[in-house]
Amino acid sequence: MKRIITSLVLLGIISVLFVRFVVDKNSGVSDDVQLVPMQYYTEIDSIELNRKINSQEDYVLIDTRTKEEYDAGHIPTAINIPYDHIDELTSYPFEDKPLIVYCTLSSWRAPYAAYSLSKSGKENVILLKGGIHYWEQDGNKIVATNETDPLVVEKPTDLLPQSPVVVDKTLADIVFTAEKLATHNGQNGNASYVAYEGIVYDVTESPLWVNGVHRPAFIGGFIQVKAGMDLTPWLTFAPHGVENLKRFPVVGSLE
Repeated sequence: MKRIITSLVLLGIISVLFVRFVVDKNSGVSDDVQLVPMQYYTEIDSIELNRKINSQEDYVLIDTRTKEEYDAGHIPTAINIPYDHIDELTSYPFEDKPLIVYCTLSSWRAPYAAYSLSKSGKENVILLKGGIHYWEQDGNKIVATNETDPLVVEKPTDLLPQSPVVVDKTLADIVFTAEKLATHNGQNGNASYVAYEGIVYDVTESPLWVNGVHRPAFIGGFIQVKAGMDLTPWLTFAPHGVENLKRFPVVGSLE
């Protein structure tokens, strides 16, 4: 009986652990992943950006998300250059204008774009803190270029399988050993990957996986959940957690 009760408690905790929620910047959950050193850009908040837009200052605002995300809703005056379109990003005729970049949470796509711009010689590169999510949460206007409701998605739906933020680009092989999976732990510039039943998922941009550590970090005091792990033993009894995990991009399989 004690074993059954323990299993039920563990099941409940795991299910709650993977519930998807909308980020509230006042909740104490940080999305500051810092995959790219801040030496390559400065930062601006939504209040200052709103002031720049209203005063018609000379700048270029770049939405680094996918075209689908941009069309569904973006910040006024923003142009769309996805973060992985490096040639377009670095060759665009920006002149000497300040360049302000953002993505959903400005956690790694926008910082990577900022890094690419800085390395190409651009000097005044600025990151919008909290991305379009904080912009919307502060009550600012969002415009859409299609007929759909301009909601800001929490998770990108059309990311490339190969993430440029990973220094060791072995994703072309698609197969991960347990040792290789462990290196994608959200630390030192690496993306955050987790596995379930042989499939590897990219949870880098989830606000639940800050710096590769799940929030909350512990499952019933038994295990600290971190990126780079195979979660199969713990998610087997948590169908809701599995359902939410499968919403993230698949980057490969586990050997």
